[in-house]
Amino acid sequence: MHAFELDARPEPPLLTTPAPAAGLVDAHPAFAWGARDGIRRYHLQVARDAEFADVVVDQAQITTAGHTSAVPLATGEYFWRVAAVDATDEGPFSDVQQFRRLPEPPPLNDPALDDSTLTIRWRAGDAGDSFHFQLAADAEFAQPLVDADCTAAEISVARPAGGTYYMRVKTVGSDGFEGPYGGAQALEVPAGGKPWWLLLLLPLIGLAL
Repeated sequence: MHAFELDARPEPPLLTTPAPAAGLVDAHPAFAWGARDGIRRYHLQVARDAEFADVVVDQAQITTAGHTSAVPLATGEYFWRVAAVDATDEGPFSDVQQFRRLPEPPPLNDPALDDSTLTIRWRAGDAGDSFHFQLAADAEFAQPLVDADCTAAEISVARPAGGTYYMRVKTVGSDGFEGPYGGAQALEVPAGGKPWWLLLLLPLIGLAL
């Protein structure tokens, strides 16, 4: 048996943000941990694997108990840890925590409406991304009229009856993880089968006659 001395000082800080297994939309996430007395700086690492063989953020000169990544993180799973550094030593890293960078919801473009079809398009995502689209007559989407998976950044559906509708879309990453829905956007569908732009022009046509 051999005696040995384990240098586990300074102790690592308590990780606070992001919470374990959190899903983050921001490509530049903010990290935070508990401050410790007598600590001069902190060492933050973010990696794509729990063994930290593929480190994407490695900041060893952080003087506050938090850091916002200057490196944009692609969608996917990540792991992070922090070590504290006092006047003489860097202590061990904290326990590893996992989080996921979720795909952002794409903004919706103005819809195209004709006598029979409603077409909605939005910004395309990364390679391999798909989307989930909903259209409802209520802002809570309790009973969606359209609830569809889309491989392309658009969808065409039968023109609904006149009235107010709400639409939203979310991105599904190539790994199957779903981002949050974007904010619901209201859509006014005129009654009847004429295109909405023609309805706006009819009074002007009458004046011209």
